[in-house]
Amino acid sequence: MFDEPLTVQLKVILLGDARVGKTSIRKSYFGDNFAQSYSLTVGADFAVKRINRGVSNIVLQIWDIAGQKDFQAVRRLYYDDLNAIVLIFSLVDPDSFDHLDNWIEEVTNEVGYETVESIPIVLVGNKLDLIKSNSDDIQIVNEKRVLKKFEEYKSKFDDRITLVRTSAKSGENVEDIFKFIIEKLEENGLF
Repeated sequence: MFDEPLTVQLKVILLGDARVGKTSIRKSYFGDNFAQSYSLTVGADFAVKRINRGVSNIVLQIWDIAGQKDFQAVRRLYYDDLNAIVLIFSLVDPDSFDHLDNWIEEVTNEVGYETVESIPIVLVGNKLDLIKSNSDDIQIVNEKRVLKKFEEYKSKFDDRITLVRTSAKSGENVEDIFKFIIEKLEENGLF
């Protein structure tokens, strides 16, 4: 007689300001082609990826939450039962970087500090391709500020947080976001 593999559903939310690349990161992870233009996410969108991990089948629900202030009340509906946070800023939008604490505060107010401090968090600097393009008309978030913020978060969240710089356009390092989450959740005994 064969034992059935354990099926585990995991909920990951993508948070960050509008236009930081949340939708593009999600689509890149699923192998979809990059779109130069896109429509803003209204409320939330989600996709499911099934991953076989030894004796476990993981159903990874990735929730792409609208970043506009107009949707703040709606976002609250999607924070329940989360297992991980992907906190995204654009490497070429200093304002999106400056708003990271607001995102942490919002989700903490909704689910409680105990939840936020116990789950994996991936801090993602997206649009690495634009930095590599050496364009003169872009503002780049200062690397020292990024590392200082990461160290601040690391002191709060210990080894449950990592920093990943990505290009949703090329797919560079996008897979690393979700590998970290799965590894941390496995370490926590979730599956």
